[in-house]
Amino acid sequence: MLCRGRGARTAAALFVVVAPIFLLVSGCASADKKPMPDPRGELAWADELVATKKYYKARMKLQEILQLGIADKELNSRAQIALADAYYQDGGTLNLAEALARYTNFLAFNPLHPRADYVQYQVGMCHFEQVYSSDKDQRQTRKAMEEFRKVGALYPASPHVADAETRMQEARQLLADHELVVGRFYASRKAYMAAIDRYRVILDRFPRIDDKPTVYLLLAEALRALERFEEARAYLKLLIANYPDHEVRPPAEQMLRKLDKKAAQPVGVASVIEE
Repeated sequence: MLCRGRGARTAAALFVVVAPIFLLVSGCASADKKPMPDPRGELAWADELVATKKYYKARMKLQEILQLGIADKELNSRAQIALADAYYQDGGTLNLAEALARYTNFLAFNPLHPRADYVQYQVGMCHFEQVYSSDKDQRQTRKAMEEFRKVGALYPASPHVADAETRMQEARQLLADHELVVGRFYASRKAYMAAIDRYRVILDRFPRIDDKPTVYLLLAEALRALERFEEARAYLKLLIANYPDHEVRPPAEQMLRKLDKKAAQPVGVASVIEE
């Protein structure tokens, strides 16, 4: 009985000592535990950071939001798109590549999302922003056109279709300018057949380019160099008839007069007429 009494008193003493410590530790743990941040408020904060061009801070905030594991799918989608936008708006090759990867990944998992049309347009813009001058490689230009074309094909009712078409026309002009640069290079090396092929590619593939009269004139010059006079005359007449006010009309008229004069002369005489 004596031993049992001592054991009970010892247990009671330990409880008196341990219980306050347990309560103190529990209280500290509760005090240290931070409440879950409101995702909507955090998103609004990230939007403000983007609006003030603090893109790096915005990206850090958006990544924190996504790491919370938001149950609301729409908020999660908003955060994903906003993060891609923050990379895109910051610009630069690396940021554009990261934005492209995030937009593409979003479309892979959310092709029917209400903002999928916008994301598809941004995929095109990521390529388009990496397009440089017409004398450089045009792979990004072609890829941009391919992605812009998808906006109208997949989302015909999208408000971004018109913008995509405008960008596509700009891309077509860049591609046409590139072909023009290459054609002129070949002509300068007297590789006239190669130059003619390039000029005809422009007329066949890019009929809405800005400077078609110049292409007609260059094509006529290359044809004349190969003594394909009738073809040259046909392009000059087309230029003069359809572009009466263009700056290349006077040289086109001068060339046509010489070719007409050559055509009117007997073969033996025409061969000595100065070109």
